[in-house]
Amino acid sequence: MTSSEAPADGIPPRPVVGRLPRYAAGKPPAAVEGLASYKLSSNENPLPPLPAVVEAIARQQDFNRYPDPLSSRLREALAEFLDVPAEDIVTGAGSLGALNQVLATFAGQNDDGKPDEVIYAWRSFEAYPISVGLAGAESVRIPVTADGRHDLAAMAAAVTARTKVILLCTPNNPTGPALAAAETEAFIAPCLPALWWSSMRLTRSSSGQPTPWMAWPSTASTRTWWCSARFPKPMAWQGFGWATACPTRGSHST
Repeated sequence: MTSSEAPADGIPPRPVVGRLPRYAAGKPPAAVEGLASYKLSSNENPLPPLPAVVEAIARQQDFNRYPDPLSSRLREALAEFLDVPAEDIVTGAGSLGALNQVLATFAGQNDDGKPDEVIYAWRSFEAYPISVGLAGAESVRIPVTADGRHDLAAMAAAVTARTKVILLCTPNNPTGPALAAAETEAFIAPCLPALWWSSMRLTRSSSGQPTPWMAWPSTASTRTWWCSARFPKPMAWQGFGWATACPTRGSHST
């Protein structure tokens, strides 16, 4: 191409970018003289970081080294916590870092020009339609119920041969209700063609053991189960995401 043939305004972005919704971040706190403001719309915690966290960060002195691209120590710790092999765990910068790896690997536009489908409740996490659109897949948004819960029956009915990923956000952001293990297990059976992504908090039950959702990956031999988590908000800027999968699936996203 010669300079005379080049577009007058330079190279435009892909058309899909112009069709993406804008990410609606939580509103910043209003400044009030004499008071400390916190971004509660993004669940920012007004409490300071735990002393042990501050000390652990201060002990890190290897800033002149490249980070481990596989997050080996983190994966090993998660493997022990979840009782799954470390090789089955994929990490990312926040839950979206892991989710985007899943979407880029398993959902997009096929050789016949038809996009794969990704099903999720709506309204839910604002980044879902953006991540799905950038992957080249088609969003299938299922309205939440009147009380803000996932309409699992409608989501199951929406599964087609083109469905590749189903997103379950629990607790749902921004409506709040969480999915129970029993209702989610009942939802799984009729949706077998799809992969799974479950966005959730990293928590332990009152007994100190992983929640039932976290035990699912270790029982899945031929299915793929994805779970993501972030540290609580006292460490918001150090949040991380993770995903677990059977080896034949997870190896494509590592």
